[in-house]
Amino acid sequence: MNEQWMSALPLDNVKDISPVSGGDVNEAFKVTTVEEDIFFLLVQRQRSEAFYAAEIAGLNEFENAGITAPRVIASGEINGDAYLLLSFLEEGSQGSQRELARLVARMHSQYQQDNKFGFRLPHEGADISF
Repeated sequence: MNEQWMSALPLDNVKDISPVSGGDVNEAFKVTTVEEDIFFLLVQRQRSEAFYAAEIAGLNEFENAGITAPRVIASGEINGDAYLLLSFLEEGSQGSQRELARLVARMHSQYQQDNKFGFRLPHEGADISF
């Protein structure tokens, strides 16, 4: 991340942007401000802001369902690259796996107009295979 990115983000006093590992779809960064506020930044090169529409909707659904997830702070484009700025969650203690399974099942049991399971917005981006 360069100075142009740091100044274009909708945050005041960005002190540091450092890469974090773990993802394979987005570039991911930890953003720290002078005030020591910490954020999580996802970047998708050469994509429009619309790339993150389903991600944003899904995170909002998690919040509505009472599931702890990063809060959406902002999204947009910088230099033709899509970004999604989120609250940063520190790794917490392990919770109930049974309760997590129930929440995931409830979130995945949605029916759409075409009588298919899944979220109302389509997946955007590369296919993920396991």
